[in-house]
Amino acid sequence: MVVSGLYQTEPVGPVQQDDFLNIAVRLETTLTAPELLDLLHEIEQTGNRERQIHWGPRTIDLDILWFGEAVINTATLQVPHPEMANRLFVLAPLREVATPERVATVTKLIAATTDTKQVMRIGEFEDHANE
Repeated sequence: MVVSGLYQTEPVGPVQQDDFLNIAVRLETTLTAPELLDLLHEIEQTGNRERQIHWGPRTIDLDILWFGEAVINTATLQVPHPEMANRLFVLAPLREVATPERVATVTKLIAATTDTKQVMRIGEFEDHANE
C-alpha cells in the first residue's frame, strides 16, 4: 500500500464548513470494485459518516478513483471517478501515489483543472488505527 502526504484543502460546495483533510491511497486487492466500495462504505460507517447534506460536513469520505484499467458506470459506482479531473484536492495527493504510467496523466489533469481552491500539503499521514 502506498499513502500520500496529508493535504489541507478548502471545502467543496455551498455549505459553510471547516477545511478538508485529504490523502490518496494506492493498493492492490482481490476484491471486485463493488466489493471494495462496500468495504469503503463500512469503513465510513465505522468513522460515523452521516450522509445528510450533499457536499456537507463529514467525518470521512472514501472514493474509488481508479480501479486498474476498468471503466465502470453503474448507479452506485463510476470509475474513473467522474469529478476527479475537477478537484485539485484529489489530484494533488493522487499524483504522489500514482503508478509511473499514470503520473503524466495526473500531471496533465492538474495543469488543465479550473479548480482554484487552496490545496496545501501539511505533512505525512500517520496511521494511529492500531494504537
